[in-house]
Amino acid sequence: MPTIQTTAGPIVGTTVHAGPGSRRIHSFGGVPYATAGRFEVPRPPDPWTERRAAVAPGAAPPQRADDPPIVPGLAAGPMSEACLTAEIWTPSPTGKRPVIVWIPGGAFRTGSAGLPVYDGRHLAAERGVVVIGVNYRLGALGFLAAEGVPTNLGLRDLLAAIDWVRANAEAFGGDPDRITLMGESAGAGAITHLLTRPDLPVAGAIVLSGSATLTLDESTAQKVAQRVIDLAGVGDAAELRGVDLERLLDAQVATVAELAATVGAMPLHPWVDGDIVPIAPLDAAATDRLTPIPLVIGTTAEEMDLYRATMPTVPADYAVRMLQHTAAPLGLGEEQVRSGYAACGEDLVTAIGDVTLQ
Repeated sequence: MPTIQTTAGPIVGTTVHAGPGSRRIHSFGGVPYATAGRFEVPRPPDPWTERRAAVAPGAAPPQRADDPPIVPGLAAGPMSEACLTAEIWTPSPTGKRPVIVWIPGGAFRTGSAGLPVYDGRHLAAERGVVVIGVNYRLGALGFLAAEGVPTNLGLRDLLAAIDWVRANAEAFGGDPDRITLMGESAGAGAITHLLTRPDLPVAGAIVLSGSATLTLDESTAQKVAQRVIDLAGVGDAAELRGVDLERLLDAQVATVAELAATVGAMPLHPWVDGDIVPIAPLDAAATDRLTPIPLVIGTTAEEMDLYRATMPTVPADYAVRMLQHTAAPLGLGEEQVRSGYAACGEDLVTAIGDVTLQ
């Protein structure tokens, strides 16, 4: 079994087979890259000296299995607030290969890097790269904009993960100067927000089906946070720290349902805080303030069809209000949105795809 010395301590993984000729790939699961209590900034994991087993995926970030409706293969397993872990696949611990850091999607409320559909062994084998999937805090735990809570904690987690990858890449046979971020949907959205930082220490990024228009301003993010606090039945974020996790998740689900038409389908989302996100991604792109690295952008034209079977039927006025809010960064007014909604046969699935995947 392969043993790697990380900056926190030694880990023991497994050897799996993948790709043509059944190549051998070394796999390490549930490796801590940081630690944090509820509503705390991430910090380096507590060190250990004995060899630590890294043979199973780490716990998924806390989430509700029915929020949003599950796409086959994307149902998370065991969950824990102690979820700041990485899943790693490498052809060899020697050499200096390109590193891909995978950020999974899930509307910033669901998902996990340890899902079987994200198994990176084949990509590692066929392309000769080190693949590292990372978990980060989701929903209210990752994006609550409330007094006393550090801003955009989910993105802070990802920055901590990047720092950890840079410090440990060579131990897994990777090159810390050739790290590429890759994410899908919310994972891609996380990357576009990170790219507003001029000092992001990566060599490139790949964003798949990620919308650059879904960014909250501070006042909207605070409105969302207040509804989570109210629906959890507490007075402020300080009290929310001690609330039972299921109660917090119930409040989160209720907030999303209540604010869908006025804030959007993903109200618990990265927001412009002037620090972690200094400027909205679209504004950064328009003013040449994105991190100056190669960027690959891709979309799937009918991606929202994944949710067609579970998409609720809503009145046309409600749909237009929801779409209008989402389309606002594109400069589309109510009449344009209403006309576009009518042109696609008032098909909400198609309309959401047209507006968000721009």
